[in-house]
Amino acid sequence: HHAVPLYSPKGDFPVEIHHELALPGTLSIDTGWNALAEHLVTVDGEAGPVLQLDRVGTALHLAIHSIGLGRLRDIALLAFLLRAMTAGERSAFTAIIGAERCDPVRLAASAALAAQLAGVAFPERAGVASYLRWALRREDLPGCLRRRSDAAEICFARPDAPWVAMHRLAPWWICGANIARLP
Repeated sequence: HHAVPLYSPKGDFPVEIHHELALPGTLSIDTGWNALAEHLVTVDGEAGPVLQLDRVGTALHLAIHSIGLGRLRDIALLAFLLRAMTAGERSAFTAIIGAERCDPVRLAASAALAAQLAGVAFPERAGVASYLRWALRREDLPGCLRRRSDAAEICFARPDAPWVAMHRLAPWWICGANIARLP
């Protein structure tokens, strides 16, 4: 979903050049350039003007990267950002998260955990509290079990239809199945 990160000549920090914020087919919300056009701002730099995500787009980027709660760095960065956002920006971010249908619980859990850390309100979504409890328990499992917790992740990703999430999270479970025919 993005090219290899670029580093400035000064070696400051990596810059991700995205085609989309999420891997194609993993989320129902459109995370491509056209869909995010309203969340792009022009910034002038040494190399001239470039487009970058505004705070709502950046929050979405961090929430997507932290699906599954494996990247706690992104959760912490999202928490700082949520605290700095205006009420209108948080509302726009919440609306985008609320529109997700393919992996609604785990995406909302990323945002909810960051909001908890930031001390800001975030609307409750069914299944999020259960997923956060599971994620805390998952961290205490022995490594061999933690690495094999795909079935639980699949059930949380799409509690209403886990077979839909199965092809994204554990493709070896449906070897030979016609994924295009799944709802």
